[in-house]
This record gives sequence, C-alpha cells and structure tokens, in this order.
Amino acid sequence: MSAHTPGPWTIGDANGYRATSVLAGDNSVADVYGLPLHQHISKFVECEGLANARLIAAAPDLLEALKVLHARYLLIIGNEGPEALQARAAIAKATGEA
Repeated sequence: MSAHTPGPWTIGDANGYRATSVLAGDNSVADVYGLPLHQHISKFVECEGLANARLIAAAPDLLEALKVLHARYLLIIGNEGPEALQARAAIAKATGEA
C-alpha cells in the first residue's frame, strides 16, 4: 500500500474550463476538469467538475471516518456483517489493498 498525501485537502479557485484544483497545502493533488459555472434560467448552476472536486477533497476525511466506524462496528456488533464488509471493501479500494 502506498501512502496518500495527508489531508486536509481543499478546493482551489475555478479557472476557465478547469473546474478547480484539489490542494494539499500549496501542492496540487488533482485538477478536476469540467464546464465552468453557467447561467440556467436566471440562476448559476455549478458544473459537475466542482462537485467531483468536493468529493475528492473530502477523501482523506471520509477514509479516516470509515476506518473508525468500521472498528467501532466490529467492537459493538462483534462480527463483520454486510455493512462492515462493505466498509472494509471501500477502505481496501481507497488504500490499494487486495
């Protein structure tokens, strides 16, 4: 397993067709591309890229929370039911474990 860039990750400014950068401090973790904000029936609608950038920026926090919840589930329930198996699979996917 390779270690990911530690959080917190934040979202940078939108710039043209690049929706935004996801940053760890001053370093870019990812650039997310998509259509810029556009006007739709008198209100501005966010592009899909910005929603994706938010999800990417939350990844370190989500992974840590899922690890804690998985451990607590095992402690309280005492076995690995369907919810814990799903959590373990997501943790493995995020960390590159088989």
